[in-house]
Amino acid sequence: MLMVSGRRLFVAFAFLIVGCSSSAGDGNASDILDTSTSTAESPIADEPPPFDGPSVDGPLILSFPRFDSEEAQILGVVEVEDDGCVTIDGSVAVWPPGTSWDEANESIVLPDGSIVANGDSVEGGGGYQPPSNLEFFVNDEGAEAVMGCIADRSNEIAVFNSEADSVTRS
Repeated sequence: MLMVSGRRLFVAFAFLIVGCSSSAGDGNASDILDTSTSTAESPIADEPPPFDGPSVDGPLILSFPRFDSEEAQILGVVEVEDDGCVTIDGSVAVWPPGTSWDEANESIVLPDGSIVANGDSVEGGGGYQPPSNLEFFVNDEGAEAVMGCIADRSNEIAVFNSEADSVTRS
């Protein structure tokens, strides 16, 4: 059984009353708890949903959205290889979400609508990653495509940042 002296109980009760009747508000629960934002307005609700989009479009390998960015620069010539792999100066390329393959013209359509053909130069934010980091950029389907293309090529993968404007034709 818990024993509380009358004096301790009085002091605890006095603090409770003083805290609830502060001149900062009218004593309502909204003065104590911030109820002005709902769960739908929280920063967590603004995070992108888990990636469920395609990771391969024709010969293109697409990254999934992520929060961090590489500060390096990718610059090189796009090559659509005979084996169906797309490289930039010999490194397998991973493109930002929203990039698509135009089968009829055998070209890449960047998220901003720009067209990149075989032999065009591109540049953009991103970096070169080893195969051991694939899980951070692509899902299992994309990883399988990268590993299928990496044989007899550079072990570095050119991964563009996932922002839509991270790649431009140069």
